[in-house]
Amino acid sequence: MAATTVLAKEFIKRKLLDKALDSSPETKLLISTLIGAIILFPLLVVFTGFLGIVGLASTFTSDFDKLAGTPTSYGMQITGEYFPIYMQAQERYNVSWAILAAIAEKESTNGTYPSGIVSPAGAVGFMQFMPGTWSGWENPKGFKNSSGIIADMSPYNKDNLPPPYVDLPYDTDPENIAEYGGYGTDGDGDGYADPFNPVDAIFSAAKMLQANLKDGHYDNALSIYCNGDRNYVMAVAARADAMCEFQMPSSDGSWPCDPQWPITAEFGRTGPLWKNGHTGLDIACPEDSPLYAVFDGKVIFAGPAGEYGGLIVLADGYGTIVRYAHLSTLGVRAGEYISQGQVIGLSGNTGNSTGPHLHFEVEVNGQLCNPATWLKAPGMPGNINY
Repeated sequence: MAATTVLAKEFIKRKLLDKALDSSPETKLLISTLIGAIILFPLLVVFTGFLGIVGLASTFTSDFDKLAGTPTSYGMQITGEYFPIYMQAQERYNVSWAILAAIAEKESTNGTYPSGIVSPAGAVGFMQFMPGTWSGWENPKGFKNSSGIIADMSPYNKDNLPPPYVDLPYDTDPENIAEYGGYGTDGDGDGYADPFNPVDAIFSAAKMLQANLKDGHYDNALSIYCNGDRNYVMAVAARADAMCEFQMPSSDGSWPCDPQWPITAEFGRTGPLWKNGHTGLDIACPEDSPLYAVFDGKVIFAGPAGEYGGLIVLADGYGTIVRYAHLSTLGVRAGEYISQGQVIGLSGNTGNSTGPHLHFEVEVNGQLCNPATWLKAPGMPGNINY
């Protein structure tokens, strides 16, 4: 078929060329254009397809490497009662709760568990760990043979999960697991690392991902988790992106001013001053209060900026920028590198401001996010910044 098509195209080109020799200049131009289109069309299709593939790939690598922020309604529906566990795992291991939730959705909702408690490959539990990965591959209590794992799990089912301290094809002793380098974790502190306990399983998955991140990117970690299945990696990434409204910074951050000053306007608040929603946090710093760099980074702007007044913008180099607005004094210049906790300026009442305060914004990959989701106000009980 391919050879016939090529011959047909050559025949058409020869006929058109023959006719062009006896035609007017206008006809010759028209025929030449037609011939060019015939030749270039396949190349255009290939090139367009290539761009489509590049564009598709970029949608799976643009945002999901960051920590996850506020869940969408879809995210809340998927995570349900487990959402607090995902958030605790994010805070402890500095990996995205949405990535963890997407893995759990794939393994626990659409996958083997809980319709069955062991996969054909021998993976077990809420997040489907291989016993060797859970226990440590040199651990004698972590079976490696799938048929042996399945046989040992045969007395149990989703309504009769394995109880603690029985002979199982995986280790449940946190100290033994740690000794052999397994990822199994006693997340709830009951002394028993149980892959069927959602807390233990989610924390263990977070620990495994964190150990295999490369420069904050999840591709490598997810590939190891799923044994190199690229479709799995892309599906998890897409699900994670759909579960949250925005991404949080991957950089550890600290509070931008002294802790005693209260928040007077929260992110997203609407009113006469913020018809489209407040874009940051307002903190009631008296004029000339010191302001601190929330992370190590670079000053990308320092100067007057219309409604922002005196403005400093910092970048962490990993997709996050923060803005300090209404400053009275700028203590840094564009291009300078700064350290976390360094005084960069003094708060003020410049620009579109009705009183002395700091307006603080956080933007990740070009999208605003709630600074209070990333940084906990130090004056609130139980809230500790990274």
